[in-house]
Amino acid sequence: MSEKIVNYYRIEKAIGYLTESFKEQPDLDDIAGKVYMSPFHFQIKVWEALVKIPFGSVASYQQIAEAIGQPHSARAVGSAVGSNTILYLIPCHRIISKDGTLGNYHFGKVRKLTMIGWENALLNRF
Repeated sequence: MSEKIVNYYRIEKAIGYLTESFKEQPDLDDIAGKVYMSPFHFQIKVWEALVKIPFGSVASYQQIAEAIGQPHSARAVGSAVGSNTILYLIPCHRIISKDGTLGNYHFGKVRKLTMIGWENALLNRF
């Protein structure tokens, strides 16, 4: 097989896998505790709070700070969110600024908005 055909096959296979994976809301319960990394305790608390944000919903950095019992730590929450390396499994795209604007995202605001919109579309399709 030529290299182009092999690469095309791999891309098609990956697209098929992702399409099947995202037909329904993924089950992400307790994923923050199951992924092996070496984050700080504060980061783990933030990531656990991120996983609890319902599919298709958003929360602010301030709301996450309050949820983990650190109401004056919105900036530190932002740093912990930004240090997340498994972007969709720990859904940092669901975090917005307190004023309702998108805020930052590792892959850019367009992708962040697309991911939020995709989740909402799945929730509203029935």
